[in-house]
Amino acid sequence: MNIFELHEGMPRQGPGLNEVTGEAFGVVEEELKDGAIILDIGCGSGMQTLELARLSERIGATVVGMDVHEAFLRDVLRRKAEQGVGDRLGIVRGSMTAMPFLDGSVDLIWSEGAIFIAGFEHGLRSWRPLLKENGMMVISELNWLTDERPEEVLEFWKPMGIEVDTVEKNLEIVINAGYDLLGSFPLENKGWWQDYYTPMEKRMKELKEIHAGDPDSMPLIEGMLKEIELFRRYGGSYGYQFYIIQKTSN
Repeated sequence: MNIFELHEGMPRQGPGLNEVTGEAFGVVEEELKDGAIILDIGCGSGMQTLELARLSERIGATVVGMDVHEAFLRDVLRRKAEQGVGDRLGIVRGSMTAMPFLDGSVDLIWSEGAIFIAGFEHGLRSWRPLLKENGMMVISELNWLTDERPEEVLEFWKPMGIEVDTVEKNLEIVINAGYDLLGSFPLENKGWWQDYYTPMEKRMKELKEIHAGDPDSMPLIEGMLKEIELFRRYGGSYGYQFYIIQKTSN
């Protein structure tokens, strides 16, 4: 079992909430025109991708979900058929570090809980050329929300190379990377539990019984359960922040 397989079949592969996707989309909607291209980078199994497709129907935009893991993309197509989402939703298999899109071809880049793979600053800078003039991004990133820095959380993140900044620091990075800020707000606690940690915790407990004694699978399962427990205890000190930004003209 690998980290991708651990997340297969889950509603989401990271924290998020359809209502929050809608709130963020409302900020950028008036700037989008008929025929706009929306690229969802690291779309996973596509809960927010399908929500974007539904929201975009009223403005005639096309949504493209991109992920490197084929099983996630199959989930997007299955859910698209089940939910009756229109034909303005497509998928592309690709890596966020080598994306198969032309510069200046995208009106809006969307990425919920995935930019950390590329790195916040690197993602902002390397994805910027894909945007059309005055193109926009909506991204969510893990941030410290208080001055508390629980040592147990830091020790858990350290082997994974996870470095978390404050919202203030990331706002500086946004400006320095060539964007204007249109809006920013935190993901509410419900967005961690409803479609992510609650179903994930249930599945990990089931997998723990199935894979008991498996030296390859158990560390991943135990690590996920530990992550969930840490958020249950310390989640008030960190969380996801949405950044709604627009490419500057210079």
